[in-house]
Amino acid sequence: MFIYIYINKIKTIIIYIIILSAFFISPLKKSLMANEFSSCKACHNNIEAVSDNHNFKCIDCHSGNNKKRTKEEAHRGMECKNNPSDIECWDKTCGKCHYYQYKR
Repeated sequence: MFIYIYINKIKTIIIYIIILSAFFISPLKKSLMANEFSSCKACHNNIEAVSDNHNFKCIDCHSGNNKKRTKEEAHRGMECKNNPSDIECWDKTCGKCHYYQYKR
């Protein structure tokens, strides 16, 4: 009987550990994915990070393809190729998340 209770307590503890780890692993995974290889950084190595709140891939805002090796392939589909953060492009880039600032 004692072994049965002991095993049930261990199962309960394991379930709690799994549930709690989901809260810690998910943000960590997102952070690691944002910092994975990006051909954007291979050419644009002097670009500063926007802020701690913008911890995601360049292509999430600027489009393009961060896995391609040539400039032409990487920039295909990119919004406002000369300067994606230009105010004229905000509706397609920054304005997707920062609608209030875009409309001001």
